[in-house]
Amino acid sequence: MSELDDEVDSSAHVSPVVSVGRVLSLAREGAGMSVEEAAAKLRLSVRQVTALEADDASVLPSPAFVRGFIRNYAKLLELNAEELLQAYPGQSGQGQPVNISLQSENIPIHTQEKRLWLPYLMASMVVGVALAGWLFYMEYADQTLRKDASANPVETKPTAVAAVPQPLPVELTPEQVSAAAVPVAVSAVQPETLQPAVPATSAKLVLTVKESSWISVTDRDGKELLNKSHPAGSQAVVEGVPPFSIIIGNSAGVALSYNDKPVDLVPYTKANVARLTLE
Repeated sequence: MSELDDEVDSSAHVSPVVSVGRVLSLAREGAGMSVEEAAAKLRLSVRQVTALEADDASVLPSPAFVRGFIRNYAKLLELNAEELLQAYPGQSGQGQPVNISLQSENIPIHTQEKRLWLPYLMASMVVGVALAGWLFYMEYADQTLRKDASANPVETKPTAVAAVPQPLPVELTPEQVSAAAVPVAVSAVQPETLQPAVPATSAKLVLTVKESSWISVTDRDGKELLNKSHPAGSQAVVEGVPPFSIIIGNSAGVALSYNDKPVDLVPYTKANVARLTLE
């Protein structure tokens, strides 16, 4: 009898109250998979997988990323991801893991046969890790540039102007004076007509956050208009000159409108991260 069966009441076929991490741990052990194997398949560290199964949030990233970990772990073990996400404390807003009761037949224990979707899961995890590393690098580079600019201000040196020699006085003969007195026809030169500069057109983005998410927006000139995490129930309004380059983490929990028109994020989303450009 497996450890998972020991957790189940043989008469009622319902397990005692367990946490999300405990459900994942039991399902992994029932599938004959070690922590190291699970970490390799999920593209996570052994420490992160251990903390996830132990419901230890102190060594895990923000709840938005942990929800992605749980979703991918549930798919790997062929569990119901939505039930686990509903019980996760990042969804309920509580500080401690939420205990859940699941029927034992809802936690199938399968072998590792015919998992054709595994390469796609691994590719999604690689993209997620690369995105998190890129965001960390961009934030670090921005802080470094600001420190360097404040520590080494640019000094403007005056430009030396070369002295122009003055022409020497010349004595003219009477014949030269007469020739210079002859009127010369001068054609009028019309000044060049300058075209007025066309002002750039401003546009507006409205992002309604239903679940906690990280959002980055830059304008046409590469200026960063928004770059931070937003809690659930908040709203961000951004105005600037398009095209806008937009990155949205946990895109399933964010609604976007561009100039009061809704934008569907699904075609631009991979691994629950949307990347798009709006003209």
